[in-house]
Amino acid sequence: MQVCISKNLLGTDKNLLCERSTGLFSWVSSPPEDAWIYGNAPNAVRSLNDLCLMFNIDPRDRPPEKYVTAYTTCGLPAGLSIPWHHALPRAVFQSYISNLVADLWSALDKINDTTYVDNFLVNREALTSLQPALIDKKILNDLKAQETNPTLISTLNSFSPKPDDKLPPPVYQQGATGRTVVKRGPKILTLKKEHRKIFKSRYPGGRIIQVDYSSLEPRIAGCLAGVEFDKDIYDSLALKTGLKLDRVKLKIAVMGALYGISPVKLQLIVGRDVDASIVLDKIRTFFKIDVLARRLLRECHESGSSIQNYYGRPLTFTKCDSHLLVSHYIQSTGVDVCLSGFRKIIEEIRAKDLGITPIYIIHDALLLDVAPFAVDDLKNLVKTASVISGFKESFPLSISKV
Repeated sequence: MQVCISKNLLGTDKNLLCERSTGLFSWVSSPPEDAWIYGNAPNAVRSLNDLCLMFNIDPRDRPPEKYVTAYTTCGLPAGLSIPWHHALPRAVFQSYISNLVADLWSALDKINDTTYVDNFLVNREALTSLQPALIDKKILNDLKAQETNPTLISTLNSFSPKPDDKLPPPVYQQGATGRTVVKRGPKILTLKKEHRKIFKSRYPGGRIIQVDYSSLEPRIAGCLAGVEFDKDIYDSLALKTGLKLDRVKLKIAVMGALYGISPVKLQLIVGRDVDASIVLDKIRTFFKIDVLARRLLRECHESGSSIQNYYGRPLTFTKCDSHLLVSHYIQSTGVDVCLSGFRKIIEEIRAKDLGITPIYIIHDALLLDVAPFAVDDLKNLVKTASVISGFKESFPLSISKV
């Protein structure tokens, strides 16, 4: 196993490679394909930055403070531009690197103690395989001129393309539950739906298409509970529980039951015609939420405030609260389901050289630039992505135009 510290972190023209079996270091121009990379390497699948984030490990990646202060006091940037292997005394540099590498080995040891390595790499492959989007600069400029909200203007500004109208994809990072955030680049996660018309197709007559998983969290909860349901889980729930809520209110009630809404708050939403406490009880019984909560509470207490999601992703908590345990477990499992399916789509596009280009991931949705002749291929792709490893039930995706 090898750890590669990026040249961007060290301020050098080469990367520093460490081989665990021998403990030897070497300078390399390019990281080996099977090495785990730490530093400014946003497109690395084997990203130690993301791995450390998952385990709440804060690597000692800054040299001793007195050396950093020596540069900042002189008005020099004591960051990536400093070649620390020259700027630090030899013994200090060796100690600095040894401490950093020890922290990185710690992160690798932690993931090797779980069953999550393969899923981590699948997620990273999906998040780093997106292609540049094409931006309609006239529409973008018109929207910026019309918008008055500074936050929304800032989001639109992040989509300013290069002269060829192309815009590189965001650098995604996964938070505590695995849910994606944009570390830098276009702020796709906060772009208003009506502002997505800034995207244009690279294919003559092509369209930007969104595919997204339908009723993801309820479907996962149903699968975990061993519930048999038809294609539409809300219809199955209403039929088996006798709940007579309209579909919008039923969806809100289901998500509230999964994420810990109070009966008082739900009552304000569903109105006086039904008892919110009874609604929540029926939904929780249907999904066997209390059974899941008891199992997760036991796991949390036994491990000292941590659990693993369905695929083995570690989730850490400050306290063992049943509502948080259930919601984070389901949400985190949902992230793995989505990224697993999206990776299937991206792999098949690449393998068959289809007229489809993946450009953005927005939580449980994937935006694709699709040529007119590839519409039938897209239908086959979503069928492939509906089959998820570890689950008997399928996870259907919907297709819509952006």
